[in-house]
Parts: sequence; C-alpha cells; structure tokens
Amino acid sequence: MHAPASLRKNVHNYFRFIWWRDQGMSDSTTLIEHLNDGMVSDIRFHLNGKILKSVNIFCGAPDGFIRDLCKRLLSQLYVPDEIIVKKGDPGKEMYLISTGAVAVEGDMGQRFAVLKSGQHFGEMALLFPMLRTATCRAIQYSDVFRLHYDDLHDILQEYPEVLESITKATLEKLETMQGELPSWMTQMIAVAASDLNSARDYLLNPTSE
Repeated sequence: MHAPASLRKNVHNYFRFIWWRDQGMSDSTTLIEHLNDGMVSDIRFHLNGKILKSVNIFCGAPDGFIRDLCKRLLSQLYVPDEIIVKKGDPGKEMYLISTGAVAVEGDMGQRFAVLKSGQHFGEMALLFPMLRTATCRAIQYSDVFRLHYDDLHDILQEYPEVLESITKATLEKLETMQGELPSWMTQMIAVAASDLNSARDYLLNPTSE
C-alpha cells in the first residue's frame, strides 16, 4: 500500500529538517541518556521551567512541582501545515511551543491568533478532558512539548496544595467564561468542576481506612 503523497512529503521534510537542525548528529536525547538524573532534571528545568511557570494555572507553584512536570514533557516536531490538534477532537493534553509558530484556526480556516516560542495552548484540557474548541496548525517547523492529563494528576497527588490553588484559579476563570460558552460545554464543565473539587477535597483531607 502506497502512502499518500502529502504524507510522504511531510515525512521527507521532517527528517530533512531534523538533519539540518542537528547538523547530522543523532537525536540529542541519546546524549542526555549519558548524564546523571540530577543533570537531566536541571537541563529540563532550564529549558521548560520558565514556560510552565507562565501558564496561568501553574502560577506560583513551587519549583519542585514544576521540575516534576518538566520530567513528564514529551518533545515532538511538527512540519509546516501539520495539524497538532483539530477542532472537535477529544483533548487531554496541553502544548508548549519551544521553537516555531502555531496558528489557531476556526472551522473555515480563519486565523484567530499565531502563537510563537514561549507560548502555550490547550491547558484547560489538563483539568477538564473536553473536545477541542479550535484547530492548531504548525506554520513553521515547530518543536513542541506535550503534557498529558494523566501525568499532571499523577504529580498532583504529591502536591495537594497546588491542586487547591489550581482548582481555585480555574473555577474563577470559568466563571468569567460562562457567557462565552455553548450550553453543552457549560454543563460538561460543571460536571468536571465537581469531579475536580471532589479530588481536591480527598487529597487535602484523606479519609482514614
């Protein structure tokens, strides 16, 4: 079976860019494997800690929590015109743009915004798994880090005080958005918010068995 021409072109461009970017070297992750855990943690925190701290739901979180998030980030490269997330698809990840540029688009391809290095999108999906409300498409070769819902909530078990602040900040933001959202999304968020509050209450006040 032959792959579509557009797919073959994307794969070709992907590896050609990787070769150009790394000057023919193998993936830098193979070099990191030779470092000890402390050095790897420091490198990841240096590269991504500042971006994570700029995310509104993580504002004011302790460095230990941010370091743990950095360990869970997965790096991906997207070629120009490649879709990262598509409107209407289920979402459980947020994305941090390391290099490149990403366009936020509507149903008809209208462009709402262009996000660049140091910016992020999709953070609400970390708290409320929901359908994507816009399409995000790479418009340059873009190195993007991805954080999954499951990884965040796994880490939050060790930081109940962060869950408390995230819950408060998120619910306050949602209150200001209620009039801008369709009714079906408002109802879904209300259910998710209840679940988030239940998780927060359990972690902050665990019952003894």
